[in-house]
Amino acid sequence: SRFVLTAAGSFEKSFESERWGGGVFTHFLVEGLRGQADHDRNGRVDANELYDYVRQNVRKRTDNKQNPMVVGSEYDGRLVLAVAPDAGGPPTVPFRADTLPAPNSATAKVAEETANGALLVSANVGGVRWTINSVAQPDLASGERRLLILPPGGHTLTAEKEGFHMHVASAAILPSQQTPVEMRLEPYVFAPDLTPRLDDFIERHKLGEPTDAGDLEEIVDEVAAIRARRSLLPEERRWAEDAVALLVDRYAGEGWLQKISALIDKCIKAFSFFPYSLTIGRPIDAQAVAGKGIGLLRLRLQPAAAHLEIDSTYYGLLPEGQSDILLATGPHNIRLHRDGFLPQDRDVEVTELVEPPDDVETAQRAGPPFPGVEVTLRLEAVDVFLFAESGAYNVAADALGEVSLAALNSSLSLLRPGQQKILRAAARDRGLDTSAWVASLRILPKDAGPVALTFSCPGHASQTTRLPLGDERVWKDAALNEGVFVAEGRVRLDPLLGTLKVSTRPEGAQVTAGGEEIGTTPLEKKLPVGEYELRLRKGKLRHLQTVMIDEGQLREIDVRLKPPLVYLGTHSPHLGAERTAEIERRIR
Repeated sequence: SRFVLTAAGSFEKSFESERWGGGVFTHFLVEGLRGQADHDRNGRVDANELYDYVRQNVRKRTDNKQNPMVVGSEYDGRLVLAVAPDAGGPPTVPFRADTLPAPNSATAKVAEETANGALLVSANVGGVRWTINSVAQPDLASGERRLLILPPGGHTLTAEKEGFHMHVASAAILPSQQTPVEMRLEPYVFAPDLTPRLDDFIERHKLGEPTDAGDLEEIVDEVAAIRARRSLLPEERRWAEDAVALLVDRYAGEGWLQKISALIDKCIKAFSFFPYSLTIGRPIDAQAVAGKGIGLLRLRLQPAAAHLEIDSTYYGLLPEGQSDILLATGPHNIRLHRDGFLPQDRDVEVTELVEPPDDVETAQRAGPPFPGVEVTLRLEAVDVFLFAESGAYNVAADALGEVSLAALNSSLSLLRPGQQKILRAAARDRGLDTSAWVASLRILPKDAGPVALTFSCPGHASQTTRLPLGDERVWKDAALNEGVFVAEGRVRLDPLLGTLKVSTRPEGAQVTAGGEEIGTTPLEKKLPVGEYELRLRKGKLRHLQTVMIDEGQLREIDVRLKPPLVYLGTHSPHLGAERTAEIERRIR
């Protein structure tokens, strides 16, 4: 997988800052690889995390004048680019070893005169994918010992293999010394497949058939036993989340609040991901956590999914709609952000949940026992696109000035992968390919309102297209389409026309204007304005002249066709008058 991140768009400047002594892009790129881009705090910076971090910060520091872009969309967003060092540590600098001795050369020596050192790498299993300072290296075979010549200093190694825990190691390279490192990967102990048991329970639960909560309790206990030995795989984590969510519903339906309380205690102790992960996106009963010293925050997000941070801790992607989140009581800061949208910050006070009064009327007067937060993400801008027939057109947008007009393949390189997909689909719907021309402009919320795009071209009638960018529905639709609004249709300017009327003596002459045959005389035809070379021909009779066609005007040509002139000269005294007379007759 290849991940290419550019500092700016094709037609943008890259800004520098005296504060950082270099480029804004370079500063945030290095900071991201140091670990600032590690949103999920798993100790690794992947391609998606680095792209989001660098793009958001560079755009913020340059008032959206510089927009880092990913070239192409065929890359793995989970590609690990850096292993985050300890806080405050020096940045991990990627490199490629300048000398690679032959594999298995464990006896290779480091020259005494060199300032570099050597790293002898091996692994306890074969087929290991590994990196040095986030730079991928050829896979290690079983029993292989590989020697690399490296500059002195600290280096970070990572090793991965399907079915094994990832191994991370540090190596201190000293000048003219060899440092051995064995990367030991421990296999996962896989749990039995619990999916059929869960699916069966869910199906019976939907049909209203009797179900045994004991089956779910056994599944939770089995996953808890796995968690006691090692970290959970994604599928195992899903088993636990699904089983606990079903148990909460089952316990609440039976009024077993004590069992719910015990289940919460078990999850916090065994999994460490309750109370958050098991509740996000799933409405829960407030009674389930009453008296536990925690409170509930209900978030309703519109219109798009967004990344959620609570008290500066990244929690993941919040789905659209309602999510119930169990939190410790007290003040919390909620931050929602998504690329292309304005971030939303809210301060909330979470109070401890108590059991609501049995009397419905009293409960209604008391109101909900938890804060509810409605969050509507607004686009930071709408990217507007309108396809056009020709790249020779000039485009202007009211007070916004000149508008960019470029080939589609050039415009795609400036967009996020999701936006590229939408624009490609719009082109296909119009029967166009990436060589088509498209006008583009960015509308900020402060400029929201009707926008008139005027297309013009010499010799053509101007055309104005009005876009309803002040309509709230347009912004809502754009929010569901990666901030993209594609106007209907395709702009094609009609040429300005004048009339050419040609008559000849004799009639029936072939008429050619600008190299194109347009008919025979007598002729009256509308032509685009401009200058033409007019050729008339009938047999040996010819006529050639230049005509100018003006908008809305009639240009009349009346010609008597004549044969071409041929001049004959003779210097022979023996050629008599009778002979020259015969030649002249033939010429006529």
